[in-house]
Parts: sequence; C-alpha cells; structure tokens
Amino acid sequence: MTATTHIAPSGIRLATPGDWFEVPTSEDPSEIARQVDALVVSRPGLEGQREVLTGLLGVLGATAAASRALCVRAVLVDAPGGQLPAFLMASIGEAPAGGVAAIPGEDASWLSRTFDLPMGPTVRLEGVGETPRGADGGAVAVSLVQYHAAVPSTDRLLSLVFFTPALGLMDTVLREIFHGIACSVEFEADNPDPEGTAAMAPTHGRSAPDGLTS
Repeated sequence: MTATTHIAPSGIRLATPGDWFEVPTSEDPSEIARQVDALVVSRPGLEGQREVLTGLLGVLGATAAASRALCVRAVLVDAPGGQLPAFLMASIGEAPAGGVAAIPGEDASWLSRTFDLPMGPTVRLEGVGETPRGADGGAVAVSLVQYHAAVPSTDRLLSLVFFTPALGLMDTVLREIFHGIACSVEFEADNPDPEGTAAMAPTHGRSAPDGLTS
C-alpha cells in the first residue's frame, strides 16, 4: 500500500510505501531528544540506536530548516543488530546554470546516472558520507542518494534526498524503494508555484546535506 501526498503550494505529488511516516524536524537539542524518546517508545526496535538517531535527527533538522523542506519522511528497516531509519527530504531550489544536465558539475565523487522518469529527465547521484553520532563524538557512515529534476516551466529544481545508515541494505532493498518513490513524483498540470518554498542550499548534487560530509 502506498500513501500519495499533494505537497502544497508546490503542485507536486509523491507516493511513499505505507510504512513510511512523517518526521517533525527541529534544531533544538531538547526537542530532538524528545523526538528520539518518542520514536524509541513507539518502535522498540530502535532502543539500541539512540545516539545514531540523535545525530541523524540533528542533521535532518538543520538541513530541513536551511532548505525549507517541503516534505520529510522516514521508514524503519530491519538490519543486522536491529532496526535503522532511512529518511527522505524533498525541496525545491534554484536550478544550476545549464539545468539538470549540469549536475553534478565538476564533482566526480558521486556516482551519477540519468533517467527519463515520469517527472522528466532526472539525475540520480549516489555517495557515502558521515553524520555525527549524537553526543558521543563519533560518526556514522550513511548512504546518500539524490534525485534532481527540473520543475516544468520554471528555473527551479526539485531535489529528493535520501539518506540512511543501513549501508548494507542499499543494493538488496533500499535503492529500489528510493527509485520507486522518485518514479511516483508528478507535477500538476497547472504550472507549479514553488515561490516561497525556497531552495535547498545549493547542493545541485555537489555536496551532502548540512552536517553530512561526503
């Protein structure tokens, strides 16, 4: 089962599998701690992942605020040692000079592929980065997958950013799920109005979300 959402005022629809859920975001450490507690209570499989969750939600909060994210969702996947989250953040930003064809620019550290998806010509970038591991000072490796497509009749770029510490599940499970979500994106027939949604801080596929190093 999938859940289809209309993201106002952007004129975008996307669908995620039924086990994905909305994620509130915050840059406030006390609010992040409350969110971690709530996740662990509702999903006991995360009990051993508190520090990982704290670091990931901190990065997510900072990035969502900087980009004025349109949509933030997550799913929990079964991994060796317990459950781990995977996140999706959607935002609209200014397209780079040269449009989608210019992504990823001169950055050769990403694995790049181009697809003709329902939302139009789309660039997918994949890489591996690190995110802080809560308060213990360590770091967690994460897989990063970005999809970038032009918003029709505008100079804007739709960006879907997925990231997860479940690196071992990318080839077997998650890449196909992420791609399916990207394939579900539709722009309304009327010209989407991205004004006021602001840009994702110009990643344009060339850098990781705030707090993630690639």
